[in-house]
Order: sequence, then structure tokens, then C-alpha cells
Amino acid sequence: MPRRAPILMALALSLGVHLAVLGFDLLPLARSEQQETALKPLTARLQALTLDPAPKPVPTPVAPPKGSFSLTAAAAPPAPAAERRDTHGVRREAASQALAQTGASAAQSSSAPLAEAAATAGATSASAPASDATDDAAPASIAHLKHFPNSARLRYWVNNVGIATLDWEREGKRYSLETVANIAWFSIRYRSEGSLGRGGLKPDSFTAMRNGNTTGLARFSWPEKTLSLGDNDTSPLHAGTQDMLSIIYQVALLGAEGDASELHITNGRKVYPATLHAVGESDYLADGKKIHVVILRAQEQGGDTRIEFWLAPDYANQPVRIHFSGNVDVDLRARKIEINGKTEWDLPDPHDRKFK
Repeated sequence: MPRRAPILMALALSLGVHLAVLGFDLLPLARSEQQETALKPLTARLQALTLDPAPKPVPTPVAPPKGSFSLTAAAAPPAPAAERRDTHGVRREAASQALAQTGASAAQSSSAPLAEAAATAGATSASAPASDATDDAAPASIAHLKHFPNSARLRYWVNNVGIATLDWEREGKRYSLETVANIAWFSIRYRSEGSLGRGGLKPDSFTAMRNGNTTGLARFSWPEKTLSLGDNDTSPLHAGTQDMLSIIYQVALLGAEGDASELHITNGRKVYPATLHAVGESDYLADGKKIHVVILRAQEQGGDTRIEFWLAPDYANQPVRIHFSGNVDVDLRARKIEINGKTEWDLPDPHDRKFK
């Protein structure tokens, strides 16, 4: 028995070290999985969203150069001498007619831009976001959140003990996506960059880092139809291939049907065929607040890599929960949503982490 004591102490010490290193990932994740909300059947497809219109620059008026042709109305020529010698009554009648014609011309010339502005305002009211005054009084599912934003920032808790951010930025036909998760001394960073077109997101590069070290790197060469992984590995680039981040916003932008679809996803180390399907609907609950979500899952075919994301239709299809599983288990749950620089949803006490 005394000989077993050192062995038991060594085992206990080893277990303690493993729990200290892995506990941040495994224990909180197990606790959160026991508190899942009920999954409901999918009642409607996830709607595709149109991109927010990019702000148009206001043209600066430029004075025409001297001697150039101008479209301004020329001054009326002076009345003939015979008319000036007419009686006072005739002159008054002519003056009245000229004044009426001038007023009509002025009204016509001034009403043209007003009519154009009215038409523009009417079109804008039918398609553009609601005003800030309406935002304050209306519920969350208002028109300005029904367009896909030019920028978004979401703050998350990671496995109930860490913090993370996800940033979406769009400039013209380019996009960037980045998420950074920190759990004590353990950090993960994913970044995706590419272009936007009719087919949605088209990645150019994807980088995965852990504790500052690159663990995955993918470069998409669409003209050559090749996908470079790491330093030397090259694979065929299939149409519609996405990375671990872009797949989330690709579905958020284009929507999804209830039927399963097949695609290819890369994590920067390998590219694998996956099946994407809408699992169902549920409610994301945190600190008594509830957000309706559509749950989608991209599962590696024949493997254990899985990405599950909960998209909120009332908040421009933003992902309020992201769960990466496989090589690393990372569970992100939203605590704040900012869209186009405005806070749309925020938990009152970020230190009181209560999830259901």
C-alpha cells in the first residue's frame, strides 16, 4: 500500500494538470450542453437579405469656367419701343402677363428638383432603413435590420468563461471577417478575406492561429481553380468552396432552404466535403432575453469536424451562437450585437453569465 501512494499522487497531479489545461474547454462546454433549449421543426426557410446600399458621395458643386455655355435661362429682351409708348392700361396688362409667365416658369423650374426629391424620398422610404426615431420606439425586427449590414460586431462568451469578438466589414465588393477568442492564456484567431458578388462570398484567403502561431492557411486561386493549404499542399478548388468563417456569412446573406446541400469547407489545413442543412428553430436565451433563431449545421462527411451556427432573422441573420467542434471545441454565445455602429442588443450585466 505505501508503494501505491506515490503512484496515486502522481496520477492525481497529472489529472489536475490536465484539468487546468483542458478544463476551460471541456467542463464549461459540458455544462452548457446540458442547458440547451428545445429544438423546434423548421417552419420557414431562412430568407436571403439584400446588402445595405453603400453611402454615395455628395458631389461638390463646381462653378462653370468663364465663357462656357450655361443652361440658365437668358434674361428677357427689353420690350419694343412701340410697346413702351402704349397706354398705361396696355402696359399694365402686358406687365401682368409677363409676371404670370415668369411665375409659371419659376414654379416649373423650382418644382422639378422638388418632384425629383419627392420621388427619391418615396423610393428611399420603401427600401431604406427606418429613421433613428423609429428605431427607438419600434421592436427589434424593424426594416433597417432586414438588410445585410456593411459592418457588424458581435461580442461573445466562450465556453461560459472566456470572451470573443466577431467583426464583419464590407467595403464595396470586398469583405473581411475576423473572430478572436480568448480563454485565460489560450487564444484562437480566424480571419477570412475575399470578394462579394452575385453568388455571395468568394474567399481569397483564410488564416487560423492559436496563441499567435499559424495553424492553418488557405489561399484561393479561383482563375486557376486551385486551393493552396499551408506552404506546399495544393488541392482542386471546387465551385462554392468556403472556409470556416465565410460559410456562416454566406448562409446569412443568401439564406437557406430546409433541404440539405453539399459543399466544400477548409480549415486551412485540409479541405473536406460537408453537408449543410437547417436543423430547426429555437430560441437563444441569455439573462432572461430571448432571440428567435434558425439553427444550421455544416458536418464533415465521414469525419467529426462540425460547425453549428444560430442565425437571428430579426437581427439581419447575425450569428448569435457559433459552435466549432472537432479538433477544437469552441462555443461562442452572444452577449452584444452591434450593426452598422449601433448597439441593437446588449445584456445588462456582462459579469452575470446565465445561459439556457
